[in-house]
Amino acid sequence: MAVGSTGFGTVRALGQDAEHEHITRQAMNHGGVPLLEPLTLGELAGRNGTFGAVGAPDRPGRDLMSSEENHCDGGDWYDESGYPQSKANAQKRLEACRAYIFARLNDAVSAAGALVEQNTSGKWVVRADQMPTVSSPCPYSGKKSLAKCNVLENVGLALHAAQDFYSHSNWADRADTSKAVARDNPPGLGNGVPAPWLDPRTPDTAFPAGLISGCYEGFPEWSNCNYGFFKSRVKHGYLNKDTPGKDRARINGNFNQVFNLAALDSGNKWVWLESRINETYPGPQGRAIVCGLRKDAAVSCP
Repeated sequence: MAVGSTGFGTVRALGQDAEHEHITRQAMNHGGVPLLEPLTLGELAGRNGTFGAVGAPDRPGRDLMSSEENHCDGGDWYDESGYPQSKANAQKRLEACRAYIFARLNDAVSAAGALVEQNTSGKWVVRADQMPTVSSPCPYSGKKSLAKCNVLENVGLALHAAQDFYSHSNWADRADTSKAVARDNPPGLGNGVPAPWLDPRTPDTAFPAGLISGCYEGFPEWSNCNYGFFKSRVKHGYLNKDTPGKDRARINGNFNQVFNLAALDSGNKWVWLESRINETYPGPQGRAIVCGLRKDAAVSCP
Protein backbone atom coordinates (compact mmCIF):
# COMPACT_ATOMS: atom_id res chain seq x y z
CA MET A 1 0.00 0.00 0.00
CA ALA A 2 1.30 3.45 -0.85
CA VAL A 3 2.62 5.58 1.93
CA GLY A 4 0.39 8.58 2.43
CA SER A 5 1.16 12.27 2.48
CA THR A 6 1.41 12.70 6.22
CA GLY A 7 2.28 16.39 6.43
CA PHE A 8 4.18 17.64 9.44
CA GLY A 9 5.84 14.71 11.22
CA THR A 10 4.16 12.66 13.93
CA VAL A 11 7.12 10.42 14.83
CA ARG A 12 10.71 11.01 15.91
CA ALA A 13 12.33 9.14 13.03
CA LEU A 14 12.68 9.15 9.23
CA GLY A 15 13.66 12.83 9.28
CA GLN A 16 10.62 13.80 11.35
CA ASP A 17 10.61 15.23 14.85
CA ALA A 18 6.96 15.00 15.87
CA GLU A 19 6.23 18.42 14.39
CA HIS A 20 2.46 18.07 14.86
CA GLU A 21 3.01 17.46 18.57
CA HIS A 22 5.34 20.45 18.94
CA ILE A 23 2.97 22.74 17.04
CA THR A 24 0.01 21.65 19.16
CA ARG A 25 1.89 22.06 22.43
CA GLN A 26 2.90 25.57 21.40
CA ALA A 27 -0.68 26.27 20.34
CA MET A 28 -2.12 25.24 23.70
CA ASN A 29 0.17 27.73 25.42
CA HIS A 30 -2.05 30.40 23.91
CA GLY A 31 -0.76 33.91 24.49
CA GLY A 32 1.51 32.54 27.20
CA VAL A 33 -1.43 30.98 29.06
CA PRO A 34 -1.51 27.16 29.31
CA LEU A 35 -4.97 26.04 28.22
CA LEU A 36 -4.76 22.34 29.08
CA GLU A 37 -3.44 20.31 31.99
CA PRO A 38 -0.59 17.86 31.25
CA LEU A 39 -2.53 14.61 30.72
CA THR A 40 -5.08 16.32 28.47
CA LEU A 41 -2.34 18.10 26.54
CA GLY A 42 -0.64 14.76 25.97
CA GLU A 43 -3.91 13.28 24.78
CA LEU A 44 -4.41 16.03 22.22
CA ALA A 45 -0.84 16.62 21.09
CA GLY A 46 0.61 13.16 21.65
CA ARG A 47 3.76 12.35 23.56
CA ASN A 48 6.82 10.24 22.86
CA GLY A 49 5.59 6.87 21.66
CA THR A 50 1.99 7.97 20.95
CA PHE A 51 0.22 9.76 18.10
CA GLY A 52 -2.32 11.66 20.19
CA ALA A 53 -5.51 13.08 18.71
CA VAL A 54 -3.67 15.41 16.35
CA GLY A 55 -1.60 12.52 14.99
CA ALA A 56 -4.60 10.24 14.40
CA PRO A 57 -4.67 10.80 10.61
CA ASP A 58 -1.16 9.35 10.41
CA ARG A 59 -1.90 6.25 12.46
CA PRO A 60 -1.60 3.01 10.49
CA GLY A 61 -5.00 1.42 10.14
CA ARG A 62 -6.98 4.67 10.05
CA ASP A 63 -6.75 4.81 6.23
CA LEU A 64 -6.45 8.59 6.34
CA MET A 65 -2.84 9.04 5.24
CA SER A 66 -3.76 9.32 1.56
CA SER A 67 -6.91 11.40 2.10
CA GLU A 68 -6.54 14.81 0.45
CA GLU A 69 -8.99 16.54 2.77
CA ASN A 70 -7.13 15.31 5.87
CA HIS A 71 -3.90 16.89 4.66
CA CYS A 72 -5.08 19.73 2.38
CA ASP A 73 -3.42 18.10 -0.65
CA GLY A 74 -4.46 18.12 -4.29
CA GLY A 75 -5.10 21.85 -4.70
CA ASP A 76 -2.43 22.23 -7.37
CA TRP A 77 -2.69 24.57 -10.35
CA TYR A 78 -0.20 26.42 -12.51
CA ASP A 79 -0.94 29.16 -15.00
CA GLU A 80 0.04 27.48 -18.23
CA SER A 81 -1.80 26.03 -21.20
CA GLY A 82 -2.59 22.34 -20.83
CA TYR A 83 -2.13 22.07 -17.08
CA PRO A 84 -4.10 18.90 -16.20
CA GLN A 85 -6.16 20.39 -13.38
CA SER A 86 -8.27 23.50 -13.71
CA LYS A 87 -7.97 26.41 -11.34
CA ALA A 88 -11.60 25.87 -10.31
CA ASN A 89 -11.03 22.20 -9.46
CA ALA A 90 -7.90 23.03 -7.47
CA GLN A 91 -9.97 25.49 -5.45
CA LYS A 92 -12.67 22.86 -4.86
CA ARG A 93 -10.12 20.48 -3.36
CA LEU A 94 -8.86 23.07 -0.94
CA GLU A 95 -12.43 24.03 -0.10
CA ALA A 96 -13.09 20.37 0.73
CA CYS A 97 -10.25 20.47 3.26
CA ARG A 98 -11.63 23.64 4.80
CA ALA A 99 -15.13 22.13 5.01
CA TYR A 100 -13.65 19.05 6.67
CA ILE A 101 -11.90 21.18 9.30
CA PHE A 102 -15.08 23.11 10.10
CA ALA A 103 -17.16 19.91 10.22
CA ARG A 104 -14.81 18.23 12.70
CA LEU A 105 -14.83 21.30 14.95
CA ASN A 106 -18.63 21.33 14.91
CA ASP A 107 -18.66 17.59 15.65
CA ALA A 108 -16.45 18.30 18.66
CA VAL A 109 -19.00 20.81 19.95
CA SER A 110 -21.81 18.29 19.48
CA ALA A 111 -19.87 15.56 21.30
CA ALA A 112 -19.04 17.86 24.21
CA GLY A 113 -22.53 17.76 25.71
CA ALA A 114 -22.09 14.17 26.89
CA LEU A 115 -19.16 15.17 29.10
CA VAL A 116 -21.42 16.62 31.81
CA GLU A 117 -24.64 15.81 33.63
CA GLN A 118 -26.85 17.35 36.29
CA ASN A 119 -26.49 15.89 39.77
CA THR A 120 -29.34 15.37 42.23
CA SER A 121 -29.07 19.02 43.23
CA GLY A 122 -29.44 20.18 39.65
CA LYS A 123 -25.80 21.27 39.35
CA TRP A 124 -23.91 20.59 36.13
CA VAL A 125 -20.90 18.38 36.89
CA VAL A 126 -18.22 16.68 34.81
CA ARG A 127 -18.73 12.95 34.43
CA ALA A 128 -15.67 11.14 35.73
CA ASP A 129 -16.63 8.05 33.73
CA GLN A 130 -16.29 10.06 30.49
CA MET A 131 -12.72 11.25 31.18
CA PRO A 132 -9.57 9.40 30.02
CA THR A 133 -6.95 8.49 32.63
CA VAL A 134 -3.31 7.47 32.62
CA SER A 135 -4.33 3.82 32.74
CA SER A 136 -7.21 4.22 30.28
CA PRO A 137 -6.16 6.64 27.51
CA CYS A 138 -8.22 7.58 24.48
CA PRO A 139 -8.04 5.11 21.57
CA TYR A 140 -8.48 7.56 18.64
CA SER A 141 -9.58 4.67 16.48
CA GLY A 142 -12.40 6.39 14.64
CA LYS A 143 -14.99 4.66 16.83
CA LYS A 144 -17.06 6.27 19.56
CA SER A 145 -15.38 6.28 22.95
CA LEU A 146 -15.50 8.37 26.11
CA ALA A 147 -17.11 11.78 25.65
CA LYS A 148 -13.88 13.70 26.20
CA CYS A 149 -12.05 11.36 23.81
CA ASN A 150 -14.69 11.99 21.15
CA VAL A 151 -14.22 15.74 21.51
CA LEU A 152 -10.43 15.54 21.43
CA GLU A 153 -10.43 13.20 18.44
CA ASN A 154 -12.52 15.59 16.37
CA VAL A 155 -10.39 18.54 17.44
CA GLY A 156 -7.24 16.59 16.60
CA LEU A 157 -8.48 15.76 13.10
CA ALA A 158 -9.32 19.42 12.51
CA LEU A 159 -5.99 20.69 13.81
CA HIS A 160 -4.00 18.14 11.82
CA ALA A 161 -5.60 19.26 8.57
CA ALA A 162 -5.24 22.94 9.47
CA GLN A 163 -1.57 22.52 10.36
CA ASP A 164 -0.95 20.70 7.09
CA PHE A 165 -2.64 23.56 5.26
CA TYR A 166 0.25 25.81 6.28
CA SER A 167 2.86 23.21 5.38
CA HIS A 168 1.35 22.03 2.10
CA SER A 169 0.02 25.29 0.67
CA ASN A 170 1.74 28.47 -0.45
CA TRP A 171 -0.21 30.67 1.99
CA ALA A 172 2.75 31.67 4.14
CA ASP A 173 5.88 30.74 2.20
CA ARG A 174 7.98 32.39 -0.48
CA ALA A 175 9.48 30.85 -3.60
CA ASP A 176 13.20 30.39 -4.15
CA THR A 177 14.35 33.73 -5.57
CA SER A 178 17.60 32.23 -6.86
CA LYS A 179 15.75 30.57 -9.74
CA ALA A 180 12.81 31.28 -12.01
CA VAL A 181 9.24 30.74 -10.92
CA ALA A 182 8.11 27.41 -12.34
CA ARG A 183 5.98 24.37 -11.56
CA ASP A 184 8.72 23.11 -9.24
CA ASN A 185 9.15 26.59 -7.73
CA PRO A 186 5.61 28.00 -7.63
CA PRO A 187 4.84 31.49 -6.30
CA GLY A 188 4.41 31.83 -2.55
CA LEU A 189 1.90 34.24 -1.03
CA GLY A 190 4.20 35.13 1.88
CA ASN A 191 1.44 35.91 4.37
CA GLY A 192 2.54 36.55 7.95
CA VAL A 193 -0.80 35.94 9.65
CA PRO A 194 -3.11 32.92 9.95
CA ALA A 195 -5.48 32.54 7.02
CA PRO A 196 -8.84 34.26 7.72
CA TRP A 197 -10.31 31.89 5.12
CA LEU A 198 -9.50 28.98 7.46
CA ASP A 199 -10.95 30.67 10.54
CA PRO A 200 -14.40 29.44 11.71
CA ARG A 201 -14.99 32.92 13.14
CA THR A 202 -14.97 34.35 9.59
CA PRO A 203 -16.74 31.70 7.47
CA ASP A 204 -17.72 34.16 4.72
CA THR A 205 -14.12 35.01 3.79
CA ALA A 206 -13.48 34.70 0.07
CA PHE A 207 -11.08 32.09 -1.29
CA PRO A 208 -7.57 33.61 -1.27
CA ALA A 209 -6.32 34.59 -4.72
CA GLY A 210 -3.35 32.51 -5.81
CA LEU A 211 -3.72 29.86 -3.09
CA ILE A 212 -2.60 26.37 -4.10
CA SER A 213 -1.33 23.19 -2.47
CA GLY A 214 0.66 20.30 -3.92
CA CYS A 215 -0.40 17.24 -5.88
CA TYR A 216 0.05 13.93 -4.05
CA GLU A 217 -0.86 10.59 -5.60
CA GLY A 218 1.29 8.16 -3.66
CA PHE A 219 4.83 7.07 -2.93
CA PRO A 220 7.40 7.34 -4.47
CA GLU A 221 6.48 10.89 -5.38
CA TRP A 222 8.78 11.13 -8.38
CA SER A 223 6.64 8.57 -10.21
CA ASN A 224 3.35 10.37 -9.64
CA CYS A 225 1.65 13.64 -10.55
CA ASN A 226 3.24 13.64 -14.00
CA TYR A 227 1.67 14.54 -17.36
CA GLY A 228 2.57 15.21 -20.93
CA PHE A 229 6.17 14.64 -21.99
CA PHE A 230 8.51 14.81 -18.99
CA LYS A 231 6.23 17.28 -17.24
CA SER A 232 5.22 17.21 -13.61
CA ARG A 233 2.41 18.96 -11.81
CA VAL A 234 3.04 21.24 -8.82
CA LYS A 235 3.90 18.37 -6.50
CA HIS A 236 3.55 17.99 -2.75
CA GLY A 237 7.33 17.54 -2.77
CA TYR A 238 7.82 20.98 -4.33
CA LEU A 239 5.65 22.85 -1.82
CA ASN A 240 5.69 21.01 1.50
CA LYS A 241 7.55 22.33 4.51
CA ASP A 242 6.89 19.28 6.69
CA THR A 243 10.38 19.21 8.23
CA PRO A 244 13.17 21.80 8.39
CA GLY A 245 15.24 19.88 5.85
CA LYS A 246 12.74 20.03 3.00
CA ASP A 247 13.81 22.20 0.04
CA ARG A 248 10.93 24.68 0.36
CA ALA A 249 11.36 24.75 4.14
CA ARG A 250 15.07 25.61 4.11
CA ILE A 251 14.70 28.91 2.25
CA ASN A 252 13.38 32.31 3.32
CA GLY A 253 12.68 31.15 6.88
CA ASN A 254 9.70 29.24 5.46
CA PHE A 255 9.71 26.43 8.02
CA ASN A 256 9.62 28.71 11.06
CA GLN A 257 6.99 30.87 9.40
CA VAL A 258 4.55 28.05 8.74
CA PHE A 259 5.28 26.34 12.08
CA ASN A 260 4.42 29.46 14.05
CA LEU A 261 1.34 30.30 11.99
CA ALA A 262 0.07 26.72 12.30
CA ALA A 263 0.47 26.97 16.08
CA LEU A 264 -1.29 30.33 16.26
CA ASP A 265 -4.12 29.07 14.05
CA SER A 266 -4.50 25.91 16.17
CA GLY A 267 -4.69 27.94 19.38
CA ASN A 268 -7.31 30.20 17.82
CA LYS A 269 -9.38 27.18 16.89
CA TRP A 270 -9.34 25.87 20.46
CA VAL A 271 -10.44 29.29 21.72
CA TRP A 272 -13.26 29.24 19.13
CA LEU A 273 -14.23 25.76 20.34
CA GLU A 274 -14.63 26.94 23.93
CA SER A 275 -16.60 29.98 22.80
CA ARG A 276 -18.89 27.85 20.65
CA ILE A 277 -19.44 25.39 23.51
CA ASN A 278 -20.50 28.23 25.78
CA GLU A 279 -22.92 29.45 23.10
CA THR A 280 -24.35 25.99 22.50
CA TYR A 281 -24.58 25.02 26.18
CA PRO A 282 -25.24 28.34 27.95
CA GLY A 283 -24.32 29.15 31.52
CA PRO A 284 -23.17 26.54 34.05
CA GLN A 285 -23.46 23.66 31.58
CA GLY A 286 -21.00 25.21 29.13
CA ARG A 287 -18.62 26.28 31.88
CA ALA A 288 -18.59 22.73 33.25
CA ILE A 289 -17.84 21.31 29.80
CA VAL A 290 -14.95 23.70 29.22
CA CYS A 291 -13.56 22.86 32.66
CA GLY A 292 -13.79 19.14 31.90
CA LEU A 293 -11.96 19.63 28.61
CA ARG A 294 -9.18 21.66 30.19
CA LYS A 295 -8.66 19.65 33.38
CA ASP A 296 -7.25 16.15 33.72
CA ALA A 297 -9.73 14.99 36.37
CA ALA A 298 -13.42 15.65 36.99
CA VAL A 299 -12.77 16.44 40.65
CA SER A 300 -10.76 19.47 39.57
CA CYS A 301 -13.92 21.16 38.32
CA PRO A 302 -15.99 22.96 40.99
